[in-house]
Amino acid sequence: MLALADRLKRLIANPKLERGICHMDLTLDNVHRSGDQLTVFDFDSTGKSWRALEPHGVLRRSQESFNAWLEGYRTIRPFSQDDERAVAAFVIIGNLRVVAWNLGVARSSRGKPLLTPADVPRVVDGWLEWDARHLRGAKLLTS
Repeated sequence: MLALADRLKRLIANPKLERGICHMDLTLDNVHRSGDQLTVFDFDSTGKSWRALEPHGVLRRSQESFNAWLEGYRTIRPFSQDDERAVAAFVIIGNLRVVAWNLGVARSSRGKPLLTPADVPRVVDGWLEWDARHLRGAKLLTS
């Protein structure tokens, strides 16, 4: 776990990663589709962050979905190779916020927690599996 934390820390220290205004909660329940038109809403989590954080949920869903997102995004604005490689790390970093919300410890948490402290080892095991498949050996994280 400490090796993973070190890799993530080195990643976010990369000065080449672009920062800017991000939605920060870009999930399917915050997107409306009408034909070919997509409308994003629910901007209460919006803030300045790494642009590579934004599509982490898309990559978590599938590589194919991420490739489609990336192709569309790049028709509007650049997304560097450094940012592209960093998205895999933001799958874990972005999930930290989700876990806090599901544990009921985030200011925006509502209702009965969806996770208990006993669930955390299972969540961490998932991060370690993701790390093994997507992060170890990535040029950005080992340089």
